[in-house]
Amino acid sequence: MDKQTSPIGVGVISILTVLLVLCLAVFAALTLSSARADLALSRRNADTVQAYYAADAQAVRCYEAFAAGQEDMLEATIPVTKYQSLYLRLARRADGEVEILDWRTVAAEAELDETLPVWDGIPEDGRAHPRTFGRKRCHGTAAAAAAGGGAGRVRRAAHRRPAGGL
Repeated sequence: MDKQTSPIGVGVISILTVLLVLCLAVFAALTLSSARADLALSRRNADTVQAYYAADAQAVRCYEAFAAGQEDMLEATIPVTKYQSLYLRLARRADGEVEILDWRTVAAEAELDETLPVWDGIPEDGRAHPRTFGRKRCHGTAAAAAAGGGAGRVRRAAHRRPAGGL
């Protein structure tokens, strides 16, 4: 009896199967991660849209109150989110009709955080680094050469024209 052997060994097929399963697992993990990110973005978008329509409903109430009143002009800013507001500007014409001059979303006034600990270039021990530009101690730098001192002066090489013209 002759045994038939496959031209590709069982080991190669096993390795290919393992690699295929590993690739599918990686793609599944990437798909799950992308789906979670999309869900978070959709929820944030839904919250923003809900906040916008709540602010818009409040602006409509302001419009109705202005139309029923006697004021000549109304200017209001209604917060939508932390970063966005609804700006409303209404005016009353001479015939008593209310004209909408502005009804739009604008960026909210943001407070700047100036408490960031930015390094000023001086070490905490108070001593200046020898290579710090603009300080008294500038050795071996272009700043020292410009100041006219220091043993490490920067010298320019003389440019020479080649013999025989250009």
